[in-house]
Amino acid sequence: MKEVIRDQFGTVVDVVPPRPSFLVCADLGQSNDYTAVAVLERSQVRHEAEAVYRCRHLERYRGRSYVEVAASLRMLVTTLSQTQKVTLLIDRTGVGAGVVDVIEAAGVAGDLVSILIHGGDRVSRDGGIWRVPKRDLVGAIAVLLQGGRLKISPDLTLAPVLTTELQNFRLKFTPSGHDQYESWREDQHDDLCLAVSLGCWYGERGELTWDDVDGEDFVNFLHQAGVDLAW
Repeated sequence: MKEVIRDQFGTVVDVVPPRPSFLVCADLGQSNDYTAVAVLERSQVRHEAEAVYRCRHLERYRGRSYVEVAASLRMLVTTLSQTQKVTLLIDRTGVGAGVVDVIEAAGVAGDLVSILIHGGDRVSRDGGIWRVPKRDLVGAIAVLLQGGRLKISPDLTLAPVLTTELQNFRLKFTPSGHDQYESWREDQHDDLCLAVSLGCWYGERGELTWDDVDGEDFVNFLHQAGVDLAW
């Protein structure tokens, strides 16, 4: 809620912007794959201004049970929700509804949003589940990078890994005309990039379209845009 400040005559003289909010984003891995977690702090100086996203936390791990993952997310969300509104974004694409049920059963505070990633070109919503094209997720993170609105602290241990993942993305068109995003090499991961892109897309949903991104030479675009490591 915006707080309105009035003078002694009741005239609005200023508006206090809403508090920043945290987006906790989890790309859940299967079996020996990494699970990646990113925390983005979304803030706006004014209501009309474009939001800025600061990546406050990055982590990834594997070999943990989903019960352990749920407990870790609950602790993280509980800590953050003491000061700001928190939304937990879960990529349910590879793990299915069962894992999301485990997380819900853990009693995670704040809003929980499930995202199902697909290779099409349309966003849809069915109840609490968003179906989002992967191109939209990657497009959102690219536009924020290009506009200098995604800030990643150089103090984060995994910041160089995220940078490499972003720069190693490539665009590939299938015979059907759909596009797929793959890592530059098959042995490279994209878990951190996907986790961050969940928050970028959800925070900007409805604001960005693929037309905002230069899809013809996506790799060069990312190299030229780079990753802003400055606060």
